[in-house]
Amino acid sequence: MKPILIGCGALAGLGVLSGVAIVAVIFYLGATAESKTTITLAGYSVDAPGKIADRSSKASVKSVGVLHRRTNSEFAISTKPVAIQGQDFELDQLIAMMKRQGAIVGQTRPVSRAGLDGLHLSLRQLNGLESEAELYKISDQEIMLLTYVSGNVKHDAGLGKLDRDPEKTKELDEPDAFFASLRKG
Repeated sequence: MKPILIGCGALAGLGVLSGVAIVAVIFYLGATAESKTTITLAGYSVDAPGKIADRSSKASVKSVGVLHRRTNSEFAISTKPVAIQGQDFELDQLIAMMKRQGAIVGQTRPVSRAGLDGLHLSLRQLNGLESEAELYKISDQEIMLLTYVSGNVKHDAGLGKLDRDPEKTKELDEPDAFFASLRKG
């Protein structure tokens, strides 16, 4: 009888130890950033944590998005023609129009990356979510937009069940690294 009790005690101990190990692994994986995915559009590339969520082309807008599953944040690179062939535009004109339409909700500041001069801004998207964005003129008729929507913003809008501390979300997402990763090729 004694060997059976010792065996049952050892099995129970291994079961508890296995349960603790599984919980520790889950907490560790939830606290680490996802691996980076490179997305490319119009000859430019960026790196974002997560997996490619969608590729779309609607009404001449092309977009590639990445979803960070641990934070529910979204990253995207998009291009859109804003002028017809032979017509030129300036970013200042586009920004003024976007402000009149209520799309820009914060201050803009100039940025230069990958040989492009653009603007970093806070943007209200068509679905009402606020995002960080960078806008670049990539040809006489076309713009490129890099966007980051925090999982906390999505959660507050009822679009997701993950709710993390905003600082932890930003630490895992690294939006500044996403914007800084813009490169030609």
